[in-house]
Amino acid sequence: GLMPPLEASWRVLVVGGGTSLLPRMIVREHPSASVDVLERVGAVAELGRDHFDTGLHVGRTERSSVAVGNLDDLIEGLSGSYDLVVVDGAALEPLGGAEGLSRRAKTALRQRVSAGGLLVWRSDFDLVTEAVEGWSTRTLTRTREGGREEVLLVTGPDAALPSTDLIEGFLVLNGRAAIK
Repeated sequence: GLMPPLEASWRVLVVGGGTSLLPRMIVREHPSASVDVLERVGAVAELGRDHFDTGLHVGRTERSSVAVGNLDDLIEGLSGSYDLVVVDGAALEPLGGAEGLSRRAKTALRQRVSAGGLLVWRSDFDLVTEAVEGWSTRTLTRTREGGREEVLLVTGPDAALPSTDLIEGFLVLNGRAAIK
C-alpha cells in the first residue's frame, strides 16, 4: 500500500484537498505523518470542515497545515520533499483540469517528491502527463457507484512504484491489460 510503517516519518502534500477526508485519515492512522494541504479558496476548507468533518483549518497545527491562494504560487513556494503528493483533479476542474496548473508548478510538484515517494493525480478527465526520466506511471481504475469510473495516475521513481496492489479496490492498467 501507500502508507509506510507507523514508526517511519511520512510527509504528505494534498493539492486541492480542502474537502478531502484524506488528510484527516492520514493524521489519524499514521502517528508520524504530517500533511500539508493547498487550496485555492479558504471557503472550501471551511465547507469541508463544517459539512464533511475533515477537521481542516486554514493555518498550521502540530501535524497539518492548510495554505490558501493561487495554487501555482503555493506549489512553487514549497520547500523540502514529500513522500506522497496527491493532486485532486476534480478540484482543478474549475481551472481547466491539469492544464490549470502552470508547467513550472507541475515541475515543482515533481521536484518535491522524495526519492522513494509517489505523485498521485486523482482524475475524472483525461490527463496528459509528461515523461520524466527514471520515473514510471501506473494507471489505476475502479468503478464507483452509478457506474462512473474513477482513475488515479500514480507516478514516481521506478524503484518506488510497486506493480500491483498499490491501492485496494483499484485495478492496475498496464497498456491494455488489467491486473488484479
